[in-house]
Amino acid sequence: MSTHGRIKNPELRAVLRADALRAFAFRPLAPDGAWFKASTAPTAGANTTTTTTTWTKAYCPGWPVVPVFVVTEDTGDTFTAVSMVYLGTDQFGEMMTETVAATNSSGTWTGTATKAYQTLFSAALTITGTVQSADRFTIGFVQTYGLGRRIKTASDVIAKLIDGAADDGTLSLTHQTWTFATAPDAAIEAVLLVRPTHYYE
Repeated sequence: MSTHGRIKNPELRAVLRADALRAFAFRPLAPDGAWFKASTAPTAGANTTTTTTTWTKAYCPGWPVVPVFVVTEDTGDTFTAVSMVYLGTDQFGEMMTETVAATNSSGTWTGTATKAYQTLFSAALTITGTVQSADRFTIGFVQTYGLGRRIKTASDVIAKLIDGAADDGTLSLTHQTWTFATAPDAAIEAVLLVRPTHYYE
């Protein structure tokens, strides 16, 4: 994330200074289904809870991300519900917790959080049903990133760019996140141009 100093295009820097606009930029990583934790087996048994408490900021990709978890049932399982409870901090350092229910599609349960996490302290996976040793779950992140600066209204964002081209992604003021329309790539830069009157440090 940056302001004018790290914007490489000299013409863009000049426009930013002249118009007193704010900008922040970063190089987003592509979503990775196994970034936080590779596929592993939940605790076997009936109606089980698997809690992982070893995740820290080191497991995050260096930018606030929205976690997603996927639980894959072994043949013959009969899960009736799957959920995850996250505990961590958002991109502004505020503590938060969230319970995410997964939806089932042919034995693959997927749950996507609504909030962006800078740090994950723990996540508790709860499965209602009988868990087999061959069942697996993975936690990664989706194509949504937490903004490092608070934005008050959508109209304050006058441009969303990725690799120098407009991105039609979705801005969430509630969760201060940006969901890319263009596939993120760590080799290219994403930039938001924001009106200064509603730009919050």
